[in-house]
Order: sequence, then C-alpha cells, then structure tokens
Amino acid sequence: MAMTNNQNECVTCNKRKRTYSCEGCSKRFCFKDLTEHKQILNDELFHIINDYNQFKQRLDDQKPTSHDLSLIDQINQWRRTSIEKIRQKANDCIEIIVKSSQTFLNDIEKKFNNLNEQLKQIHSENEFNEINLEYLRNELMKIKEELNSPSKTYFQQDSRPFINEISIISLEKTGFYNYSIRPAHGEVSLYKPSPPPIFIVPGMLVGCLPHDSMLLSTLECFYNRSCLDFIGVSQAIIPLNATVPSRFRVNTTVNTMFEQLFVETWQNSSNFTSYYNACHPKTCSYTDTQRGNFLYALTILVSLIGGLTTILGIFVPLLVQFFRHLLVKCRGEAAPTIDNNPAASGIIIFFTSFSQQTLTITVLSPSQTTFSYLQDQHKSSLSCLCSQASIQHDVFLSISPRLHQVCSSDFVAEQWWGYLWGRDVFSDFRDLKLLSIQFRVLASLCLLAQQSIDNDTSVFLTNKLVTLEAMSFSSFQAQIDSLTATFISQTPDKFRRDQSFIYETFRANQLLVVPGTNWQLAFTTAADNYLIATVPRNSFGNNYSCITSLDSFSRPLYIDANYNTTVLSGVVASCLPIDGVRLSTLECFFDSKCILNLTSIASTRTTTIWIPKPLNASTPSNYSSNTLIGNLVDSLFVEDWGIVSNYSSYFTSCAPYSCTYQYIDHNTILYIITTVLGLYGGLTVILHFIVWRGWRMYRKIIGSIQIATRSTSTQVVPFQPTIYIE
Repeated sequence: MAMTNNQNECVTCNKRKRTYSCEGCSKRFCFKDLTEHKQILNDELFHIINDYNQFKQRLDDQKPTSHDLSLIDQINQWRRTSIEKIRQKANDCIEIIVKSSQTFLNDIEKKFNNLNEQLKQIHSENEFNEINLEYLRNELMKIKEELNSPSKTYFQQDSRPFINEISIISLEKTGFYNYSIRPAHGEVSLYKPSPPPIFIVPGMLVGCLPHDSMLLSTLECFYNRSCLDFIGVSQAIIPLNATVPSRFRVNTTVNTMFEQLFVETWQNSSNFTSYYNACHPKTCSYTDTQRGNFLYALTILVSLIGGLTTILGIFVPLLVQFFRHLLVKCRGEAAPTIDNNPAASGIIIFFTSFSQQTLTITVLSPSQTTFSYLQDQHKSSLSCLCSQASIQHDVFLSISPRLHQVCSSDFVAEQWWGYLWGRDVFSDFRDLKLLSIQFRVLASLCLLAQQSIDNDTSVFLTNKLVTLEAMSFSSFQAQIDSLTATFISQTPDKFRRDQSFIYETFRANQLLVVPGTNWQLAFTTAADNYLIATVPRNSFGNNYSCITSLDSFSRPLYIDANYNTTVLSGVVASCLPIDGVRLSTLECFFDSKCILNLTSIASTRTTTIWIPKPLNASTPSNYSSNTLIGNLVDSLFVEDWGIVSNYSSYFTSCAPYSCTYQYIDHNTILYIITTVLGLYGGLTVILHFIVWRGWRMYRKIIGSIQIATRSTSTQVVPFQPTIYIE
C-alpha cells in the first residue's frame, strides 16, 4: 500500500481526514479504517490459507478415481490374458511337435511292417525274381532315407503381433472457442484456450494425433443436421439416418467399426450346380465288391464242365480216329469220314475273333519316361496316383527376380546422399538437401521392395501343390503359369496397399517432415511466450494446400549456386519427399552431363568430389528413362521375376506308385479257344440235360395218357412199355 499526506474523504467513515490509498482496490481509507481494512484482508488471507491447507490434505489423501481403477483393472486383465495366451500357444506348439514326431514314426513303422509282410510272403512262397528283389531293395532304401531325412517341423516367428498392444491416450472434447486474434509485427499469435467453448461437438474427441482422435470418436454429430450446420458442413451433404437398421449404435466409436471393417452384414451364397457345370467330369468310376450269385455260379460251373467235356470230346475222338486210321491202314480199308458240322464251329470262331474286350493294365512305380509314354498313348484313361499328394513349391520352383538397375546403382548408396547433404547450413543451396533426402527415400523404397519380394517369395515357396494324380508336363506347366501369375499380380498389390496405408496415416496425422515442405514453423512474440505454431505451406499454388488436398502436385527442384539456378531434368519436389520421388523420373541420371552439373555444385561445399556412375541406357529394361519412379515402385522395381520350374523334380517328389489305364483290344487266340470251348461245351451239357430230361418227361406223360385210355375199355390189358436201346 502507498500512503499520501493529502486530506480526502474516507470511503468507510465518509469524513475528510488524512487518508491512505489501497492499491489493491484503489480506495482511500483513514488510518483507523485502513487498519480495519487490513484486518479484513488478513482474515481473507487466513481463509485462503486454510482452504489451501485443506485442499493440500485432500490432495495428499487423494485415491484413484473409479475411472482410474477401471483402467487399472483393464490393464491387469490384459496382462493376465496375454500371459495365458502365451502359455496356451507354447503348449499347443509343443503338442504339435510331439504329435508330428509320433505321426512320422508311426508312418515309418507302418511302411516297415508292410515291407516285412511282403518279405515273409516272398520267402514262404519261394517264388521271386530280380524284379521282386529290386522292388524290395528300393522300398527299404526309401524307408531308410525317409527316417534319415531332416525333420519337416521348424520354428517360425510371425511378424504379426500375437498380443494386442495397449496404450493410454488422454483425450479432450472437441469444441469451438472464441479467440481474440492480436497479431504483432505480422507474426502468428497463439493463446491458450482459456475462454469456455462456444459449442461442444457431440462424440468428437481431440487426442495427440488426428488418428487417435478419429478412432476414439463417434459419429453422433453426423446424425444431427443442426450439428452439421454449426460446424459448417454443406447443405448438400445429407445427415446419416438413425432409422436405418444397423449393427452399430449411434455412439459406437469409429475404432469399433473399423475393427469390424465397417461391415453391417456378410452375405455369401453358393451354387453347387454352377460348380458341377464348371467341373464337368468326363467319367465316373467306382469299385463294388460282391459275391457271385447263384445264376453266375451255375453258368461258370456249366461252362467249366462243358469246356472240359468238349476238350475231352475233341481230343479223345482224335486219338481214337488216329488209332483207327492206323488200324485201317494196316488192314487196307477205307477210312470213314466224320462230319462234326464245321460250319457252325466256323461261325462261332468268326464271331468270337472279331468281338472286343476292355483290358485294365497296372504299371508299378513307373519312371518319368514310362509315364510320358503312357500319357501319349492312353491319355484319356491313364490314372497315376502320387505317393506324395502335397509337394512344397520350392521343390520344383525357383524365383530369382531382377530389379531395375537404379536399385543397385550409386544413386542409392549412402555415400551419394551424404555427399549431397554436405556440411553447410540448411539455407544454402536451395533444394540440394531435399534432393539428398529424396535419394535416401529412393534407397529405402528399393530396400523395402526387395524385402517385400523376399518375404512373399518365401511364403509362396513354402506353400504346397496338392495333386492326387501325377500331372503331365503340359498340365504341370499350365498349373505353374496360373500359380505364378497370381503371385506376380498379388505381390505388388500387397506392397502398394501397405505403402498407401503408411503414407495416408502419415498425412492424416499431419506430421512435419524435416525439409518443411508440408508445414512451416511460425514463432510468436514475447507476449505469447514465444510459442511455436505450424502453418501449412501453399507453395504449389494458391488453390492448393499440402494438408487439405489429397492430390499430389509438384514443382521443379532447383539447385542454386553462384546466383545461378540449375533445374534437374525430370526431378521434382512435392509436399512430402516421397511424393517428390514418385513424381520424378530418372532421366537426369542416365545423362552424364546432368550428373556432372549436379556433382560440380555439390563439390563446392567439400574438399572432395564424387561422381556416381550413370545409369546404362543400353541395359534391357521394361521401363523407359522417362517412366515415373512411382510406377517403378508400384511394380516393385521388378524387371524380370526369373521364375524357373522343374518338371522332373515334381515327378520325383510325386513318385507315383502305380499307373492304371484301360484300352479296348480284340480277343487273343487263347481267349477265342477258351470261349469257343466253354460255349460249345456249355451248350452241349445244357442241351443234353434238357433233351434227355425232356424226353423222359415226355415218355412219362404219354405213358400216363395210354394207361388212362386203356382203363376205360372192357378188357384191361396191362401196359408193357417197349424200350429201344440204340
């Protein structure tokens, strides 16, 4: 307080006295009232101190809130769940290893027992030859090799996170505030959001990054027309309809919908008829084991008896005729002629010789040459079952991509971009440091492309080709062409998706890059505590901003030296260094003169000069010198995939244990003789049985009729049957 000696009216007693001014309230008091005023201030100070002490005690005794306790419980639950998942995963992997090992040993033991049974059978029957011995030797060798072969079980780490990572994010509600803009000296002024918000946007939160803000916000505002009008959304944009059926509620977070891919319902339908029409099977075959029925057994028995009777009937008369011929010849008599109806026999033989039969042939363990021959001769009916139905791609396929020469050139070497960066301050040699960064980005893109190719190739080659039957060379090549074509198209697509996700995430979070091509720094005055603001650049046109526009604009990249500006052919700058790289070409780096101009400028800042080797225009390439680098990146810089397939390796791994085929052939001489004899003999036996039994039955019926007729006459005459023996 400051005291004055002049007499003025006291604000308390309203008397003119020597008064004293209070600087706090700007009022004047006499000495007596000033003492009372001071006591009042002391009392207020005591109350403030008392409130402070009480708040301090409360702060010291403060415990976590219910919200904090809930977060702690969630973290503890995450810890328990993560530990349990790791323990369960480890147990599952151990169980898989044990089961795999046991299955492998069981298969070996099964094959060994099968081979043991074959050895016992051959040894007991004592009928074997070199082919059987070679087969047994090969089978035993295969079992030994399979037992000694390295395990097909290995340890592999997945790059994808097994446990969900957690983080604690502090958020604030999104609102609109009324700031008083007071620029000083043309600089940007920043003020703390001290005034209360004019409007709180429902469901919208503000976090450290726009990415966090969006994921943890809801879409409540977008269902409300008045909310959209307040934040300045165009009337042409229609609010979301809350009455539309949805699995997501209005207050569902964007992160929840994102995890569900924003999908309301999954709809799928299958059509077996369409599948069957596309499959269009040529033939269907099945095997049915049945016991022979009575008619079949009777037919075989009759044919067997008839065949044996016929054979004896042919050879016995021939022998008798032969001996009779000798006897007649010795006596000088003429030999009788016997007609056995050769016309009928000729008809049977003629019909049987021209009839056809279907033969099924099985070839065990065919070689590739044998399989190719059978494939050429019996393609429609050939079936060769593989002993190994699933074969890993790397057994018969190799992929060795050749990348564009820029990825192995001096321009992606650390020495080159370090040479361009130099040691001077950032302001010198405009865009030269930006060019250094863009070369570093180009080197990173080449490295990422190579890593992506290696990873996808490794996964592709570990996949398995499943073929139950051995494929011909043409079918194998068609299958390989289809598989590799899919691989070649999907690998760059996957790389582009990953790059686009990273790129758009970077832009959405509005991060500042080192060259300052997307944001520029603005500094406030001392009155605002020299706060730093980031302001988006508009260096690519008045109607374009690196923050609000999603399109990529570019400008030439300038290299200043000695007040002269050098423009590099095909090299441009954009909002981000990666944008500049994608929109540039490699024209300058095929030209020795362009490279020499660039190195001459860069050499003025160092004591050494380093000239990179130009790209070779005579090297065969699928890309011209003016192709955008972005197009090279999208195709993974690949010139040639270097895919080589080996049909012999596939066939060796398939190792068909048998090939079965069918063909139609005319009957052999042995089959004709057997059929004729069986048919002739069978008919002879059947006719002999039918005629003899029929004749006896006929005689009995006639005899019964004659007896009945004679019994009606006056004189009964006993029936005396007459038997003629010829």
